[in-house]
Amino acid sequence: MYSLHIFDPEANRIQRSIRAHFHDLFIIDTNPPIQPKTLIHPDTIYMINMQQGGLALAMQIDQPATILLGETLNDAIEAYQAKHCFFIYRSLLDQYLIDGISKALACLEQFRTHLPIWHKNGYELISLASITYLERSGRMTYIHTSSQCFETYQKLANLQPYLSSSFVQCHHSFIVHSCYIASFQRTQIKLTDGTTLPISRSYAKTTKDSLHALIHI
Repeated sequence: MYSLHIFDPEANRIQRSIRAHFHDLFIIDTNPPIQPKTLIHPDTIYMINMQQGGLALAMQIDQPATILLGETLNDAIEAYQAKHCFFIYRSLLDQYLIDGISKALACLEQFRTHLPIWHKNGYELISLASITYLERSGRMTYIHTSSQCFETYQKLANLQPYLSSSFVQCHHSFIVHSCYIASFQRTQIKLTDGTTLPISRSYAKTTKDSLHALIHI
């Protein structure tokens, strides 16, 4: 089930309009949380009023399935400072509310099969099926696929919620896609393309348990 967090003084009225069209959406009136990062989840839509610090909140939450509500043309321009999938003028909220929710839901559906990353050239969705492993080195994360490598400043911890259960963290710097594992030993994993990845002592047990569960041992 997807959830929706509303950060707006008229949250109750907005809820009533949404419930009439989206019965399975779990709606939470949050105005606003003290620690918004604790609410971040890839199955969540955020609807945020840009007034009274709303833009800063959207930038802190930093999630693409975000709907921004604004009053002016300047709000519409400033909205591009934060990740979002839809902007609605408050005067046109009743007219575009359903379109906004539909766009956000479509955005979430994409993330069930793709990993969203942001890099110096913009935004990209990478098919989970193509990813062989993720590597954190310095300030960069490298997403290795069967055909190329992508770079992003996003940390492994920020990307992990978007990954499926077939991805296993074997080291504080590596997450491996089990579909590409050819063999694994106590201290390393070998991929089908010959790449070897380390298994650190702190991740040894969880890696072994996860891989055994995936192959039903």
